[in-house]
Amino acid sequence: SNWPGSQIAYAGDNNTLNVGAGYSGVVWLNPQSKVEYKTGVNDIDASAADGNLILVGRGNVGTLIKGGRGTNAMWGGGSSQDILQGGSGANTFWYASGDGTDTVTNFHSGTDKINYYAGGFDRIGSSGGDVVIGAGDGSLTIKDAAARRLDVLLGGTDYRCWFGRSDRDSSVVA
Repeated sequence: SNWPGSQIAYAGDNNTLNVGAGYSGVVWLNPQSKVEYKTGVNDIDASAADGNLILVGRGNVGTLIKGGRGTNAMWGGGSSQDILQGGSGANTFWYASGDGTDTVTNFHSGTDKINYYAGGFDRIGSSGGDVVIGAGDGSLTIKDAAARRLDVLLGGTDYRCWFGRSDRDSSVVA
């Protein structure tokens, strides 16, 4: 079934919720979200959307979230293995201690941010071409970000981080 204006519809496989052009708002797959989605819908594809979006996964089920062309705030939603794929607009990727092992792809240096919103992390560094921020058993891996600036919001302070650049020591600047 489709929502008014056909801006949100189920994909043919019924496992993906497609968000179309013209939609701005919240898409939250969590069962407590007051929106009834079909059983088995785990992924959100907002790549065609051009509005301001808040995209939240199902919780303890691995979710693929694809951001849109507008402003995107993305959170996997719980202790699972989520993939957060940045859209072409400005993206904020939310993560906290206990959020599982998540991966960010299509990160735009200087435009996108990581919002580490709760708890602390016990490690941060580069691994190959990626940046890994870890907390206990969980981690957030930002693919192909090691040689670029990474903006991390932590406790209300915006930090700029660089890892693995030959022209600059690995550093964190508030």
